[in-house]
Amino acid sequence: MRGVFILGGTGSIGSSALSVIRQNTDSLKLIGFSYNNNREKAKEIISEFKPKYVFSNQLTDLDVPNQITDEDDLLEVFCLESVEFIICGVSGFEGLKSTMLASKSGKKILLANKESIVTAGSIFLESCKKYDSQIFPIDSEHNAVLQCLDSKSSNSEISKVTLTASGGPFYGMGMDQLKEITPEQAANHPNWKMGTKISIDSATLMNKCLEVIEAAILFNIESDKINAVIHPQSILHAMVTYVDGSSIAHLSNPSMEVPIANMLRGDNRISINFEELLTSERLLEFFPIPHEKESLFEIARDVIEHQGNRGAIFNAINEVAVQQFRDSKISFLEIDKVIKGTYSVMSMSKLDSIEEVYFYDQEARIKSLEMIKSISH
Repeated sequence: MRGVFILGGTGSIGSSALSVIRQNTDSLKLIGFSYNNNREKAKEIISEFKPKYVFSNQLTDLDVPNQITDEDDLLEVFCLESVEFIICGVSGFEGLKSTMLASKSGKKILLANKESIVTAGSIFLESCKKYDSQIFPIDSEHNAVLQCLDSKSSNSEISKVTLTASGGPFYGMGMDQLKEITPEQAANHPNWKMGTKISIDSATLMNKCLEVIEAAILFNIESDKINAVIHPQSILHAMVTYVDGSSIAHLSNPSMEVPIANMLRGDNRISINFEELLTSERLLEFFPIPHEKESLFEIARDVIEHQGNRGAIFNAINEVAVQQFRDSKISFLEIDKVIKGTYSVMSMSKLDSIEEVYFYDQEARIKSLEMIKSISH
């Protein structure tokens, strides 16, 4: 029996992971999970899966053997022999703290929190190396890249890595139409069931910028070898092309259960319920990234090539801009304007500690709000 601890058990990734566990109770067991404030969902998880441990910031009347509020105690749980996998499913920069804690466990880390790599890549990877923790990506695109990589080939034999983006709900719309987009419309993703923030990131293509950065750092691939294309059907998730002209692609229906099941495997793949891809006619389309979005991808390439505090800055600006859009303080089109304008005035430097990541994150948030004020007046 392989034990699983889920960071962010009540969220979107947590729900997908629980579904995989539910379908494989003969081989997988939920040892524990963390949650923020969705207490009712937490109670449902406890009732069904009977975990031994639940972590939250405050004690509540949950019917569980061990409620944990202290991070040192949480790390002790991570290190238990019964825990084999830690799923890092807390979204956004907020998830960095728990992901860094997981890096000290010496366990298999199933990583869905791309911000840990984007903002603190070298520091997070070094911590995993120090404590002998292994990283397994469960973002659909990065898991796809992992499955497409040829274990017999070196990175020098890779010609190109292609990530796909659905384009979100507004792909093909003109600027006049985009001016009036509401947060509710932006959060309505056509293919994936995701949280609000990541759905809006998909609509702006910022999510793909962050994923390009993550792929470059995670797989140690040069920025000029990574590209992204629009693929509205979200069936092909990534493709790796080698110098001999061979391209290996990964296809599946858009479901986070697929990459999670792939990474929760032991010696053999585990079974989940899924819809066959070829039971009906399918048209797979691919289009270039819109010209007006290229400047965002140029920033992503700048982050890859120079790293340091750039990733923390880029991510923080976007998180502020998206939140301001959700609060109706700026328009949908102004998200890009805030990102590009704020990034251009930030001071860039190297990173030496996790504390510096938090410092530059806060600095970028302050600058972003100042930029928004200047745009609004």
